Amino acid sequence: MSGQPRQESIGKRALHGAFYLGLASYGILAITFASGIVLARILDPADFGTVVFANFFYSLIARLKDHGFDGALIHRTEDVQTAANTHLVLHVSISGLVVLVAAVIFPILVFFHDTTIGWIVLANALIFLLGSPSMTCSRLLDKEMRYSKISLLGVVGNVLTAASQLTLAFWGWGLWALVFSGVPTRIWAVAASWRWSPLRPRVKLDWDMAKWYFRFGPYWLSVVSGLATLIIEQVHNFLVGSLVGFSAVGFMSRAYGWADLPTQRVTHIISGTAFPVYAKLQHERDRLSYAFRLVQGAAARLAFPFAVYLVLVIPFGTRFLIGERWLPVAPIFQVFAVYMFTRPLYDDIKLLLTAVGELRLVNRTQVTMAFTMLVTAPALVISAPALAGQLPGWLAGWVRPHLETALIWEWQEAIAVGTMQARWAYTPLETAVLGALGAATAIGIVHVLGLSMGMYFLRRFVDVRAWQTYGPPLVGSLVAGLVTAWAHALLPPLQDVIALATHGMVMAAVYLAVLVLLEGKELFTQLRTVRQTLQEI
Repeated sequence: MSGQPRQESIGKRALHGAFYLGLASYGILAITFASGIVLARILDPADFGTVVFANFFYSLIARLKDHGFDGALIHRTEDVQTAANTHLVLHVSISGLVVLVAAVIFPILVFFHDTTIGWIVLANALIFLLGSPSMTCSRLLDKEMRYSKISLLGVVGNVLTAASQLTLAFWGWGLWALVFSGVPTRIWAVAASWRWSPLRPRVKLDWDMAKWYFRFGPYWLSVVSGLATLIIEQVHNFLVGSLVGFSAVGFMSRAYGWADLPTQRVTHIISGTAFPVYAKLQHERDRLSYAFRLVQGAAARLAFPFAVYLVLVIPFGTRFLIGERWLPVAPIFQVFAVYMFTRPLYDDIKLLLTAVGELRLVNRTQVTMAFTMLVTAPALVISAPALAGQLPGWLAGWVRPHLETALIWEWQEAIAVGTMQARWAYTPLETAVLGALGAATAIGIVHVLGLSMGMYFLRRFVDVRAWQTYGPPLVGSLVAGLVTAWAHALLPPLQDVIALATHGMVMAAVYLAVLVLLEGKELFTQLRTVRQTLQEI
């Protein structure tokens, strides 16, 4: 019992952080959504696809900076000033190396693809170098749990990015609006994080500390893990872009971005506060288990119903938000359902393993997932488009209505501007969507594998209690989704915005009822703790 007050103290610190990160997260969500809607109506899917395709090559060379140094700085508890100085020198130096490599491969990219791809890669490397000094100060803010400053950094940065993107897009910069919008954001990050940093890092390299950084992970294994992460998260863009086309990458990236919402804008609120808490509790199994179950349970309660709701509303949500030409996104997004359930939990597991100093286990899992991705993704991306024009009945009934609506919109636009020729034909569009569906399926498979491996490794450090943690939100989300779909089938056709609202209300009411039924007193206890903590802020 003596540990309980300390548990509550740590929980309250995490909830204070969750409050600030929550405000920032939903502010960023609103900004990102609003700017994304406008950009999608200005730019073509191929513009987004071209940038995403080029970003694969930039991310490939940027693996040099995926060295595990950030996690090492947060993990470090002694001689933090020297660690921060060395982190700054190493980070800026490796960012400069990335620019050099981008310049070297520029002619290769131009030869095999085109000049645009080469320039996007080089521009991204230079923009990252511009902002690289901010990384040390940002990690120090994370280490000291300065959540109000971290939140302000993110909100203002996203405002600057959105404003730059929209301004450049309206000025006719096309896809370059997506590239150069990062410049003001990087400048802001450097200035603000340097001003707010609890320590002022200096340009001073300590060789012994540098060796410690390279051993943490170790460095070569962190680079391998970075390459594995690239394969897991971006190789599908390369495959779809090379085998199907940039428009397919545009649809795929839009679906993937929305599928990340349960992670980036929901569970991020909670997991964003978890890493320093895990690090502080790494030597106390009972308290670490308590914190982990609290974080995972809260993440599941938020992410699971949100994912089910998005899967249900994506057809009319897409039409309402970004227009009918983007409707091919809908079936791709729905295949990401497995990913939306597994990714938030897996990301938090990675945080815990890193916080307890077991980055090797994270790297092992990432490499295994990458190998699986390399086996499954090419096979699915190549084989799925072969079904174009000869889909089975159930698959045709699911995919084709979205494509037909998008094509009708394209023809209407073509007639309106007098060209009398749409950009897309039916079979190429179906081929593009099927290729993206194959990639989305592969992504779901590898994240199920990663979550399974992570849960296996966790047994060494925490007591999970799977049903208590995940059972109620999973059952509640599935029951609420079935009831919402049944209600939708009974109601007459609704306008898109009304359908979005009614789905949300029915989903929320049923989910909360099931959750109260299954969790009862425990749920109200946690909600009361959250309310009391927010009143103290």
